[in-house]
Amino acid sequence: MREIKFPRSGKVLTAEEAGYTDMVKRVRDSEFEKHLHEGLYPAAQDKHKALELAETKAADKRLWGIILGSSFQS
Repeated sequence: MREIKFPRSGKVLTAEEAGYTDMVKRVRDSEFEKHLHEGLYPAAQDKHKALELAETKAADKRLWGIILGSSFQS
């Protein structure tokens, strides 16, 4: 049997070994998912911003090519 003490209330819960292991696994899984999301979401945002910047630069380059190309043809 394992005892789990709740930090806020100070109450103690007694759990079987299998139940304790299951609870620990759930907490670890949820924390892992939280940390994974916190790490991946900003990375995805950065990638999206980099793609937008690259597209904008490419469009600007094409536009300047059209402007400069037509001014030489006049």
